Amino acid sequence: MLKKKAILGPCLYKFISLIMTTAKRLLLLLNIVPFFSFAQSHYRPGAIVNLKGDTLKGFIDYHAWDSNPTSVNFKSALNDPDKQTFSVHNASYFSITGLATYRKYVVSISTDETDINRLGEARDTSFKMDTVFLKVLEQGKTMALYSYGDERKMRFYIAEAPPFVPVELVYRLWHDAGHEGGHTVYDNGYQKQLFALAIKYNALDDKLSAMFNDPYLSYREDLLLAIVSGINHTSAAELKASSGAKSKLSFYLGVLGNISKTSSSAQSQYSLAGGTSYTSYLPGLSLGADLFPDPDGGKIEFRLDLSYAPTKMDAVYTFTISPYTRAEASYNQTELMLSPQVLYNFYNAPGFKFFLGAGLDVGSLSYSNPYFGQHDRSQAQGNFPTDSYIFQKLNTTFLFKAGFRIHKNWEIHVDYYTSDPAVFAGYFDLGNQNTVVGVNYFFGQ
Repeated sequence: MLKKKAILGPCLYKFISLIMTTAKRLLLLLNIVPFFSFAQSHYRPGAIVNLKGDTLKGFIDYHAWDSNPTSVNFKSALNDPDKQTFSVHNASYFSITGLATYRKYVVSISTDETDINRLGEARDTSFKMDTVFLKVLEQGKTMALYSYGDERKMRFYIAEAPPFVPVELVYRLWHDAGHEGGHTVYDNGYQKQLFALAIKYNALDDKLSAMFNDPYLSYREDLLLAIVSGINHTSAAELKASSGAKSKLSFYLGVLGNISKTSSSAQSQYSLAGGTSYTSYLPGLSLGADLFPDPDGGKIEFRLDLSYAPTKMDAVYTFTISPYTRAEASYNQTELMLSPQVLYNFYNAPGFKFFLGAGLDVGSLSYSNPYFGQHDRSQAQGNFPTDSYIFQKLNTTFLFKAGFRIHKNWEIHVDYYTSDPAVFAGYFDLGNQNTVVGVNYFFGQ
């Protein structure tokens, strides 16, 4: 241990000790968090309007629902032990501040299939009437756009200024077996509905005309929202303010502690001659960006990370074969790693987030100061082996990640990388296994 202090220097040694202590605490926390995180809820500031028209302000349990909720839990204060449940039976409206707004309507809901793998062989116009909460995507002076999703499919509704009665935008698919080999028929009635509204409100400018003429105009929220915003003459700033949209791209800078074990296969000439493994502890840097499909309660995030991680090999050992002398195998390695990653948030609250993730790492490696010879470099090499390193310049590995975010800006994580070769099979046949402990700071949160 004293020898390591002398080699690394007191500052670097303190940094490594801090990183190792943090890693131990993080691993302990990660073992504990899953047991209580699932019992937590995601209460966010919001408001509910009951059937009497009274507005209740407080906190709503928000879960970034894939399907429109049938009910929500409400508290007047976060520390209130009691909660109230509101549904279409006792509420007409609820809104989670800056995230989502839902209004109660009685609507016609299509029940046909649009999953290409479950299509019928005839046009299906079946529907049901129901009272539901529609999600408000935009409500402008002229038109409003809503969405409703359930276990069957996603639907979109359009409504004209007052009284804003929602009408489903038509989108149907079916399989026509009458043609040779059969083919899928697309009923894109929603395009005709929106085109007629654009004409009615004198909004068919060059931009909207180009969208309607686009053969790839599909039944998607972003495209439909762009058309409705155009008809409403809604600016990008107004749309962002009304929807509470937030930037979905978040950038970060980070510092790393790279714990890298360099070892050789048991059957390599290096190992058979007594060669040993070596573990280095070196600092690194990272920068990257997170793409949030839903930054306020969503489960999945996509990350692109660029890291600089140095590694050192410096094994000193005694030859077990001739020349039976003290030997040293050393070199410095630096790796520039590009890592696309997928993270899953098991717990995602305003001030705390716990996640697991995985990714693919593509690394560009460079080397310096290679040495293989007598440990005492002042001695003559004599009959010392003359084998040289055959370095690997490009590597691909898998990584597995665990971590947590505190107060949105700070993240602590541990990354485990599968072993990757550093020196081609031959005399040495060396590979690295890296474990990284990092601290990231996110901007613009």
